[in-house]
Amino acid sequence: MPSLRQGSLLHPVLAHTRPNGASSCPFPSSSSACLPSEPIGIGGFSTKVHAVTTTGGKPLHLALTPGQQHESTMAKELLVHAEGNAFISDTGYDADRIRSNARRLGMKPVIHPHPSRKQRPPLGPPLCRMRYRVECFFHDLKRFRAVATRYDKTATCYLAALHVASMLLWLR
Repeated sequence: MPSLRQGSLLHPVLAHTRPNGASSCPFPSSSSACLPSEPIGIGGFSTKVHAVTTTGGKPLHLALTPGQQHESTMAKELLVHAEGNAFISDTGYDADRIRSNARRLGMKPVIHPHPSRKQRPPLGPPLCRMRYRVECFFHDLKRFRAVATRYDKTATCYLAALHVASMLLWLR
């Protein structure tokens, strides 16, 4: 597959999550829709969108998880879809195993350290500034009304709406 990267010479991969309030079941379900009679989890009804983007803020991979699930559980899937020289991500992905997996794939982990981390690894300012691009991607994604308010009842339909919005962002 040809590279679709833009911008920097380093071509880092950006990975972040954004919580999104939802009025329906957030669990990915391939066979059945969530029914109103199903119990609500401790975290309530919400969804997190995980994304791998280019340096220009264009999406390459999207995934959903329930709102109460921690971000670091999706790191392995995001690293599979990641390409480039750096893995730039949010504080939720700050774990030693994620950093070592990124290094094993030949990427420099640029992950903002969690406040509870005793020894904070140094961050490269030029790469750390690129986290802004993924924030801009989520802002552009939320400009689509169906994505921002999550009208869809199932996670599958919501992910499809995210993909349509992502295609439109690529066409801009």
